[in-house]
Amino acid sequence: MGIDSHVHLLSGTYTGAWQDTDLTQSAVNNPSNPGAFPNPAVGSALASSSGLNWGGVGEVVAYIGADGDVHHLRWDKTFSAWTHTDLTSGASGTALGVSGTALGVAVVQLDGDYALSEHVVYIGNDGYVRDLSLDEKFQTWFNNNLTSSATATAPIPNSALAIYVGPAW
Repeated sequence: MGIDSHVHLLSGTYTGAWQDTDLTQSAVNNPSNPGAFPNPAVGSALASSSGLNWGGVGEVVAYIGADGDVHHLRWDKTFSAWTHTDLTSGASGTALGVSGTALGVAVVQLDGDYALSEHVVYIGNDGYVRDLSLDEKFQTWFNNNLTSSATATAPIPNSALAIYVGPAW
Protein backbone atom coordinates (compact mmCIF):
# COMPACT_ATOMS: atom_id res chain seq x y z
CA MET A 1 0.00 0.00 0.00
CA GLY A 2 1.41 3.37 -0.97
CA ILE A 3 1.47 6.61 1.02
CA ASP A 4 -1.22 7.76 -1.46
CA SER A 5 -3.56 5.15 0.16
CA HIS A 6 -3.70 3.20 -3.11
CA VAL A 7 -2.90 -0.47 -3.66
CA HIS A 8 0.30 -0.80 -5.72
CA LEU A 9 1.78 -3.80 -7.51
CA LEU A 10 5.55 -3.99 -7.84
CA SER A 11 6.44 -6.49 -10.54
CA GLY A 12 9.39 -7.56 -12.60
CA THR A 13 9.39 -7.36 -16.38
CA TYR A 14 10.90 -9.84 -18.82
CA THR A 15 13.93 -7.50 -19.11
CA GLY A 16 14.59 -7.70 -15.37
CA ALA A 17 13.42 -4.15 -14.64
CA TRP A 18 10.90 -3.40 -11.90
CA GLN A 19 7.70 -1.45 -12.42
CA ASP A 20 5.00 0.07 -10.21
CA THR A 21 1.34 -0.29 -11.15
CA ASP A 22 -1.27 1.67 -9.19
CA LEU A 23 -4.02 -0.99 -9.03
CA THR A 24 -6.51 1.36 -7.40
CA GLN A 25 -6.17 3.90 -10.21
CA SER A 26 -6.13 1.19 -12.88
CA ALA A 27 -9.41 -0.25 -11.59
CA VAL A 28 -10.99 3.21 -11.30
CA ASN A 29 -10.07 3.89 -14.94
CA ASN A 30 -11.66 0.64 -16.11
CA PRO A 31 -15.01 1.54 -17.73
CA SER A 32 -16.57 -1.74 -16.56
CA ASN A 33 -16.26 -0.62 -12.91
CA PRO A 34 -19.28 1.44 -11.87
CA GLY A 35 -17.88 4.61 -10.29
CA ALA A 36 -15.23 5.18 -7.70
CA PHE A 37 -14.62 2.92 -4.73
CA PRO A 38 -12.91 3.52 -1.41
CA ASN A 39 -9.21 3.34 -0.79
CA PRO A 40 -7.95 0.79 1.71
CA ALA A 41 -8.50 1.69 5.36
CA VAL A 42 -5.45 2.92 7.22
CA GLY A 43 -3.77 -0.18 8.64
CA SER A 44 -5.62 -2.56 6.32
CA ALA A 45 -3.82 -5.77 5.52
CA LEU A 46 -3.51 -6.91 1.92
CA ALA A 47 -3.93 -10.48 0.73
CA SER A 48 -3.13 -11.70 -2.75
CA SER A 49 -2.81 -14.68 -5.01
CA SER A 50 -1.03 -14.64 -8.35
CA GLY A 51 0.22 -16.67 -11.26
CA LEU A 52 -3.06 -18.42 -11.95
CA ASN A 53 -4.04 -18.80 -15.57
CA TRP A 54 -7.26 -20.75 -15.15
CA GLY A 55 -10.31 -19.08 -16.59
CA GLY A 56 -8.47 -15.83 -17.36
CA VAL A 57 -7.64 -15.00 -13.74
CA GLY A 58 -4.17 -13.60 -13.16
CA GLU A 59 -3.74 -11.76 -9.89
CA VAL A 60 -6.20 -11.17 -7.05
CA VAL A 61 -5.82 -8.64 -4.22
CA ALA A 62 -8.19 -8.17 -1.27
CA TYR A 63 -8.29 -5.43 1.36
CA ILE A 64 -10.56 -3.77 3.94
CA GLY A 65 -11.77 -0.43 2.56
CA ALA A 66 -12.17 2.84 4.41
CA ASP A 67 -15.91 1.98 4.38
CA GLY A 68 -15.28 -1.26 6.33
CA ASP A 69 -16.22 -3.44 3.36
CA VAL A 70 -13.99 -6.18 1.98
CA HIS A 71 -12.84 -5.15 -1.52
CA HIS A 72 -11.43 -7.30 -4.29
CA LEU A 73 -9.20 -6.23 -7.19
CA ARG A 74 -8.78 -8.82 -9.92
CA TRP A 75 -6.77 -8.89 -13.13
CA ASP A 76 -9.08 -10.11 -15.85
CA LYS A 77 -6.90 -11.48 -18.64
CA THR A 78 -9.86 -11.68 -20.99
CA PHE A 79 -10.26 -7.89 -20.92
CA SER A 80 -6.65 -7.02 -19.95
CA ALA A 81 -7.92 -4.84 -17.13
CA TRP A 82 -8.15 -4.64 -13.34
CA THR A 83 -11.67 -4.99 -12.02
CA HIS A 84 -13.14 -4.09 -8.62
CA THR A 85 -15.81 -5.85 -6.56
CA ASP A 86 -17.19 -4.81 -3.19
CA LEU A 87 -17.53 -8.29 -1.68
CA THR A 88 -19.35 -7.16 1.45
CA SER A 89 -22.21 -5.64 -0.53
CA GLY A 90 -22.13 -8.52 -3.02
CA ALA A 91 -22.62 -11.32 -0.49
CA SER A 92 -25.69 -10.92 1.71
CA GLY A 93 -25.39 -11.09 5.49
CA THR A 94 -21.71 -10.30 5.50
CA ALA A 95 -20.07 -8.63 8.50
CA LEU A 96 -17.83 -5.64 7.93
CA GLY A 97 -14.10 -6.10 8.11
CA VAL A 98 -11.90 -4.49 10.75
CA SER A 99 -8.86 -2.49 9.70
CA GLY A 100 -5.68 -4.16 10.88
CA THR A 101 -7.26 -7.62 10.67
CA ALA A 102 -5.51 -10.25 8.59
CA LEU A 103 -6.94 -11.47 5.28
CA GLY A 104 -6.32 -14.59 3.22
CA VAL A 105 -6.99 -15.28 -0.47
CA ALA A 106 -7.10 -18.54 -2.44
CA VAL A 107 -8.17 -19.43 -5.98
CA VAL A 108 -9.15 -23.06 -6.54
CA GLN A 109 -9.81 -25.03 -9.71
CA LEU A 110 -13.05 -26.94 -9.20
CA ASP A 111 -13.11 -29.25 -12.19
CA GLY A 112 -11.48 -30.13 -15.48
CA ASP A 113 -13.47 -27.41 -17.26
CA TYR A 114 -11.41 -24.77 -15.44
CA ALA A 115 -14.30 -23.62 -13.26
CA LEU A 116 -12.94 -21.61 -10.37
CA SER A 117 -13.76 -20.71 -6.85
CA GLU A 118 -12.13 -17.76 -5.11
CA HIS A 119 -12.05 -17.41 -1.33
CA VAL A 120 -11.34 -14.35 0.79
CA VAL A 121 -11.09 -15.13 4.51
CA TYR A 122 -11.11 -12.43 7.20
CA ILE A 123 -12.23 -11.69 10.77
CA GLY A 124 -15.45 -9.68 10.74
CA ASN A 125 -16.48 -6.92 13.12
CA ASP A 126 -18.74 -9.52 14.75
CA GLY A 127 -15.62 -11.45 15.86
CA TYR A 128 -16.16 -14.44 13.57
CA VAL A 129 -13.92 -15.84 10.84
CA ARG A 130 -15.70 -15.21 7.53
CA ASP A 131 -15.18 -16.79 4.11
CA LEU A 132 -16.42 -14.88 1.08
CA SER A 133 -16.40 -17.36 -1.78
CA LEU A 134 -17.07 -16.92 -5.48
CA ASP A 135 -18.92 -19.47 -7.54
CA GLU A 136 -17.27 -18.65 -10.87
CA LYS A 137 -19.86 -20.55 -12.87
CA PHE A 138 -22.70 -18.36 -11.60
CA GLN A 139 -20.62 -15.24 -10.80
CA THR A 140 -22.11 -15.13 -7.30
CA TRP A 141 -20.35 -14.35 -4.01
CA PHE A 142 -21.40 -16.25 -0.89
CA ASN A 143 -20.87 -15.44 2.79
CA ASN A 144 -19.85 -18.30 5.07
CA ASN A 145 -19.45 -17.85 8.82
CA LEU A 146 -16.68 -20.40 9.38
CA THR A 147 -16.60 -19.95 13.16
CA SER A 148 -20.30 -20.84 13.47
CA SER A 149 -20.20 -23.58 10.83
CA ALA A 150 -17.36 -25.33 12.65
CA THR A 151 -18.76 -24.56 16.12
CA ALA A 152 -15.33 -23.11 16.79
CA THR A 153 -13.98 -20.73 19.39
CA ALA A 154 -13.89 -17.13 18.18
CA PRO A 155 -10.42 -15.89 17.21
CA ILE A 156 -8.43 -13.36 19.19
CA PRO A 157 -8.93 -9.93 17.56
CA ASN A 158 -6.20 -9.08 15.04
CA SER A 159 -5.04 -12.72 14.86
CA ALA A 160 -3.06 -13.86 11.86
CA LEU A 161 -4.94 -16.03 9.36
CA ALA A 162 -3.75 -18.70 6.96
CA ILE A 163 -5.85 -20.14 4.18
CA TYR A 164 -5.44 -23.51 2.54
CA VAL A 165 -7.92 -25.07 0.18
CA GLY A 166 -6.99 -28.65 -0.59
CA PRO A 167 -8.23 -30.99 -3.28
CA ALA A 168 -11.89 -31.95 -3.24
CA TRP A 169 -12.23 -35.52 -2.06
